[in-house]
Amino acid sequence: CQLRVSRGVQGQCMHEGLWKYSRHPNYFGEAMFWWGLFLIGLSGKFSWWWAGCGAMSITCLFIFASIPMMEKRSLERRPEYQRIVDTTSMFVPWFPAKVHRDGPEAQSNTTAETTPYHKS
Repeated sequence: CQLRVSRGVQGQCMHEGLWKYSRHPNYFGEAMFWWGLFLIGLSGKFSWWWAGCGAMSITCLFIFASIPMMEKRSLERRPEYQRIVDTTSMFVPWFPAKVHRDGPEAQSNTTAETTPYHKS
């Protein structure tokens, strides 16, 4: 068996695999790891409730600091990234949203899927 690596053009936006459902699935996985550790500790001894502070801290760090900074940088470097922001959940993996298109063909697209997970 050989591992084949397909190389895209440098600076190209990733929108396949997990990145089709979340713009930052790696951050989501990291946060879930810490929440899992918290729940395991909590199941052993309820007095470990305070361990949730670490899970909450890492989640807030990602949502309110790391992700906004990375997305600002990505939008500055790759204008096509806006399409991904408009259709892909920021953090929690979720189904891609449908977006209204401008122009005559917009009349055939009557509704846009909206969920709280698609915030930019």
